[in-house]
Amino acid sequence: GDSSQRNFTIYDSLGAPHQIRTSMALESQDSNGSVWRYYVEGEDTTEAFSANEGNRALSTGTVTFDVNGQTTLTEPIEVKMNLQAQGKFSNLSFTLDFSKMTQFSSSEGSEIIVQQDGLAEGVLERYSIGADGVLTGVFSNGLTESLAQIALASFGNNNGLVSQGGNLFSRGPSSGAAEVGAALSGKRGSLLSKNLESSNVELTTEFTNLIATQRAYQANARTITTSD
Repeated sequence: GDSSQRNFTIYDSLGAPHQIRTSMALESQDSNGSVWRYYVEGEDTTEAFSANEGNRALSTGTVTFDVNGQTTLTEPIEVKMNLQAQGKFSNLSFTLDFSKMTQFSSSEGSEIIVQQDGLAEGVLERYSIGADGVLTGVFSNGLTESLAQIALASFGNNNGLVSQGGNLFSRGPSSGAAEVGAALSGKRGSLLSKNLESSNVELTTEFTNLIATQRAYQANARTITTSD
């Protein structure tokens, strides 16, 4: 067809949505290619889309395609939307990138495909830890973002560490200084997420506590027997 349009949603700095319509109409064509004019409209909270009502026409211009259907427009188009009528302090500025747009004939008509990087407000729903210690958060709006990274320490001489009990070790005179850094770098290993250690306690101490508890139970059981 000789025209096409697409509605999509953009978000301001507070995560509030705003509806945008982009339309394209064929303006001219010759043996060197074709020229299309684009129209960008914004929708406010009181009126529907229209280029002739409410002064919501945000931007217009032309996009040229060569004989191979490739666009010659390489620089993104900056569009500003006045939000002061909606109680916002500043205007919303966003860009439209037509550089990857192509023009090809189709029996079903032309179509504008939109890929955007804006997202609505979201809250953290879950997180995961990678082998490199990176803590990745997954938000309710679909955004995935690296939040932090767990650091690991290595020593030049592990045998020089001093045991503090309970599977805890501290730096010793011959262990060398702690070399803190990211997992999977240097001499540091990887992290295993959602895994349970076989033991991280001092077994000798735990066995001693177990024996003491067992003796106390046996003594109480004898007392109950005598009473009965």
